[in-house]
Amino acid sequence: MSTASLEPGDPHFANGTYDGARTGEVVLTGEAAAAINASEGDSLEVGSSMAAATLNREATSGSPEYTATAIEDTEANGVSGELPIVMLHLSELQSISGADDDDLADQVLVKTGPDASTTAVESAAADAYPNATVQAGDDGQLASIRSNDFALATSLVALIVAVVICSLFVATSAALTIDKDRQTIAVFAAIGFSTRSRLAIVAVTTLSLTLAGALVGIVLGTIGVSVTNYVATATVAPGPIATLRPAFGLYAVAVAVIAGVLALPYPLYLVARTNVVTELGR
Repeated sequence: MSTASLEPGDPHFANGTYDGARTGEVVLTGEAAAAINASEGDSLEVGSSMAAATLNREATSGSPEYTATAIEDTEANGVSGELPIVMLHLSELQSISGADDDDLADQVLVKTGPDASTTAVESAAADAYPNATVQAGDDGQLASIRSNDFALATSLVALIVAVVICSLFVATSAALTIDKDRQTIAVFAAIGFSTRSRLAIVAVTTLSLTLAGALVGIVLGTIGVSVTNYVATATVAPGPIATLRPAFGLYAVAVAVIAGVLALPYPLYLVARTNVVTELGR
């Protein structure tokens, strides 16, 4: 939501005295405006509850205290599923809700633009709020995972389990294929393919199929995430509930390659033990 239609600064705060002039300005989302049948420029009674708003209206003899300065279309600004939100100056909200003496909200989230310097923003925040603790986050990326030992341990266990299961699946599938194609392998030996060449053919084929499976999985995963987000935002969620980063694709390929390499010894062992004479005599 844009604050362009609100008066700059927070005059009611008045250096913590909360006796400055109130701006009497609020910004509504389209959903909030529709809920109370309000339009831009309408006069509103704002309170911490419906009862408080009624008392405020009676105390002011019907004279409204707030004006809807803008109706924001949040859906057009990138929020999936419009939310009923009312925005006003912080000090006025604190006075209305009784939090001007002791506000339980003790955290402020600052989202920087793509060209902003994180260091500069941290420095500016520290200068503006010397008594606050400034922390920089990475929106759930690897750096934030490293700071949580439990999350890191869980990720490593998931990686190990994925590699083991994938390796067993690849080894079993390759072994079944080799058992079915023993005669073909024997023919290769009969026409002059050395043992090393036959092993190389099986190794390349196994790794290629494993990599192809990873690529298919990436495509299906991308489709699954898109469908999940579409269904969620169309039904119960205000925004996407699943995310997909390019690093996930690299992760899938890496797991597939490692699993394929670990699975190779068993099918290669079966190829090396293939008896050419016996297989050709079938």
